Amino acid sequence: MMYETEEGDAFAVPDNWIPDAHTGHCRSCDAMIVWCITPNKKKAPVNPDGTSHFSNCPEASRWRRTK
Repeated sequence: MMYETEEGDAFAVPDNWIPDAHTGHCRSCDAMIVWCITPNKKKAPVNPDGTSHFSNCPEASRWRRTK
């Protein structure tokens, strides 16, 4: 599904994920992201191409929570 931010930026959102209408920049690498709600009701940052931002952020391990 495609999602367009208020600023006009387009994001591909993974199937079954809901855009949270919160866009911004990663606090680690300053990449533009959109926050989504996963099917498990968790918030997750998404890149414009629809991939999880954790997949390519150089500081992803800093933000991951342990189970």
